[in-house]
Amino acid sequence: MSDSGAHETPRDTDMDLAQRIAWYCLLALVFLIPVVMGNLSAFGVSEPLFYDMFDGPKLFVLRALASVALAAWAWHIATRGGKIRFTPVDALIVAFLAWVTLSALFSIHVPTSILGKYRRYEGLLTFATYAAVYFLTLQFADRPSRIRRIAQALFWAGVVVSSLAVLQWMGADPTTWGQLTFETNRAFATYGNPDLLAGFLLFPLFVTLGLALTTESPWWRGAYWAGAILNSLALIASFVRGAWIGAVVGLILFAVLVWRHRPRLGVVDWTFSGAGILAVVVAILSSLSSSSEVTNFGSRLSSIAETNTGSAKTRFEIWDAALAAIRERPVFGYGPDTFRLIFPRFKPVEYVRDAGYLSVIDNAHNYPLQLAAGIGLPGLALLYGVFAWAAVRSGRVLFKRSEGGGALLFAGFWVAAAAYITHLMFGLSVIGSSVFLWIAIAVVLSPTARSKTVQPLRALGQAVGAAAVVAALVVVGYQGVQLYADHLFIRTLYVAGPERAALAEQAVKLSPNNDTYLSEIGLIHSDNFYALADAAMAAKQQGDPAALEAARANAKLSFDLAEAAIKSAIAFTPQEYDNYVFLAGLYSTAGDALGSADYYRKTIEISERGLELAPNGPGLIFQIGYAMNRLGDSKGAIERLNRARAMDPAYVEPGIALADLYHERKQDDLALSVLREIDAVSPDRPDVTSRMQALEAALAQ
Repeated sequence: MSDSGAHETPRDTDMDLAQRIAWYCLLALVFLIPVVMGNLSAFGVSEPLFYDMFDGPKLFVLRALASVALAAWAWHIATRGGKIRFTPVDALIVAFLAWVTLSALFSIHVPTSILGKYRRYEGLLTFATYAAVYFLTLQFADRPSRIRRIAQALFWAGVVVSSLAVLQWMGADPTTWGQLTFETNRAFATYGNPDLLAGFLLFPLFVTLGLALTTESPWWRGAYWAGAILNSLALIASFVRGAWIGAVVGLILFAVLVWRHRPRLGVVDWTFSGAGILAVVVAILSSLSSSSEVTNFGSRLSSIAETNTGSAKTRFEIWDAALAAIRERPVFGYGPDTFRLIFPRFKPVEYVRDAGYLSVIDNAHNYPLQLAAGIGLPGLALLYGVFAWAAVRSGRVLFKRSEGGGALLFAGFWVAAAAYITHLMFGLSVIGSSVFLWIAIAVVLSPTARSKTVQPLRALGQAVGAAAVVAALVVVGYQGVQLYADHLFIRTLYVAGPERAALAEQAVKLSPNNDTYLSEIGLIHSDNFYALADAAMAAKQQGDPAALEAARANAKLSFDLAEAAIKSAIAFTPQEYDNYVFLAGLYSTAGDALGSADYYRKTIEISERGLELAPNGPGLIFQIGYAMNRLGDSKGAIERLNRARAMDPAYVEPGIALADLYHERKQDDLALSVLREIDAVSPDRPDVTSRMQALEAALAQ
């Protein structure tokens, strides 16, 4: 993988075995993190390998390769000595990590703050891993040839990811997916979400442009230009407005740097740049025929200015909730990566109506607000201080006028970091993208880094090196166990009966700090209970006492398992709102099927506990109304059911329960009015239609 560089061919002959291991692990990390995922259906593997198909495998690669690289580097330094490279910015990074540690210790949920939220993972350990990757990059990015190798690894990763993205846009995706939560043919590649893909693409786009303008070989120059064009098309195909804004900022900065450094531009450059502009224009024009406002470039672009509709409106509502959370706990925050746990408490009722009662938010979609809510305003200031200091320290060198364009490879990393930070004002930070921000910071600081020569530790050298290797093996083993637990967890979707719960329980044993796994055990037992509850209610309707008693006995066994599992999940993560909804629904169904009014009282009790976490939680308000009706408090039930309906008119169940209540009270006109309101918002519901027809027939008599 060599393009001969601008003046220097990459050489690794001056490194010993330990250094080579560290260096190649770093290169492998750069290439593999964007590429890996847990869906291999394109290669004939019919089922996903992991429940978290995207971030889980990327996390394994990040931590495993970073720990091995760091251990190998430590072995070399401990046994042979060498140079340690550093910059003044490093001290601020250490201060930032210390603050994140304090925030995690004072967190509302320490396990989440240390490990990170499942499928996000940006807790203390991940920030420490980012810093380790930054440190390793700074050690090895000590010459242009090595920086070029890092850039080339990123280029090839960008080619793979962008190729899949373009295929998805064209409707020729070789990978089989389940139901997607976003628009058809919108690119997401190996990231699982267009927003996450778009953030990553900013790095290969600008770094590849830097490669193209600092490469002598016309063949490689053309290849890099082609890669940049492919990245651009994939970025368009993601239809992510925040990334487009970041790309525009990046293009302006890159144009200024090109003007400052005056690279020699030849036929290849003019030809490919012209072809790239043409390809982008054609792609944009072809999207204008799309009937979707999201995948139509014109509609998507114009929606940037529309802040009172669609996702822009809900984004502002999320930001309002984040600001309210920050005001309440501005110093240490609530702990790294805890936004999902605190958002229900602060979400405005407008968000429930606009996004729907089922909407789950685990990220502020604005990195400064996400950080401030998690690690407090001092933590935010420290991290953005790192970004600013690195930008200024390296920018003084990069923006000096020169001839020949040799500095443009550094410029590619600098601009990519600036574009990504801009994107983070509207997007999400995930490991598959943010690790490249830390790599880019190390690269742009490398020309200003100083070094200190250290001597080997002599007799202690091998012992220290061995300790580092053991630590790396522990990290790799731990991450491997977590990945295997996730493999067991995905299997719960493809089996039935006792084996399903057994697999979930095994996953919990391997990964006891994963609250999602804990909740799933409760849901599995709940599914079993609901099926048996239906049998019990059918026996009750049939008037068969013996069958009813047997059905209730079977249902009670599953109920006890479900109740215990969900209570265990609540005990582990008391701030997780969804578990209260699960348990309240379980109690309501138990009251219907098992014939005891005590369960309805438990519904109200657990719902009120949950509403302390989420005052604007229509799911629990509905459960309270349902239980009140069963306990004979129809006035209280009507008030609660109407409140739940008002929060989210598209939430059908409270309306159906209210219509049934009115029917029981012989108020069929009110019942029919409620059903018609539901039908206007959510048409083609068979259960609503059948009730409407029955009431209309009754009122016509």
